[in-house]
Amino acid sequence: MEKKSMEQTIIQECPMCKKVHTMDVPLDSLLAYELGGLVQECFPDYNPAEREFINTGYCIECQKKIFQTNYKSDRIQEVKEVQA
Repeated sequence: MEKKSMEQTIIQECPMCKKVHTMDVPLDSLLAYELGGLVQECFPDYNPAEREFINTGYCIECQKKIFQTNYKSDRIQEVKEVQA
């Protein structure tokens, strides 16, 4: 029987565009990172843009402008405003 890892949602406001994004990550990886682990070692299956989001909060679109990259991610989700 495979043991399923618990997940934690990271919520970050992009420092550049100010949009809020979320990403669900394994709790054990997040704890290892918060205790001083290197992001690339704690999240080895994540692409560089996803790790940059964890590290700095920059969203994919702003990273494309800053770093001239073309990474994509299904893990990072923009939070849409809820209409009353």
